[in-house]
Amino acid sequence: MNEIITSRNTVRIEIKGWDKIWSFKGSLTIPKDCIIRAYEHDGKLKPPFWRCLGTAIPRVIIAGTYYGRGRKEFWNTHFKGGIVFDVKDVEYTRIVVDVEAPDKVLSEFSK
Repeated sequence: MNEIITSRNTVRIEIKGWDKIWSFKGSLTIPKDCIIRAYEHDGKLKPPFWRCLGTAIPRVIIAGTYYGRGRKEFWNTHFKGGIVFDVKDVEYTRIVVDVEAPDKVLSEFSK
């Protein structure tokens, strides 16, 4: 699971437990002004084909960095309450993570 910590100018995604190992990452920090859109993951969105440092077990876990044409995405989901961040001007173009209360996290971005 992941924890989203928002401050005035940044969003920090803390990766918890074994997910640190599966995704090869401990945390991500994104400036708020780089977030284009934040929305709930409906399960239809799939990661790009090329995985680099990560874990993929279909319908169980997608974790790590994935590459596609002109995009680089970070995924850490067990398909339980995911949030998608479309971002610009940072290392990734999209970030998909599970959180405990997606509605609560998304309400932070609708203000």
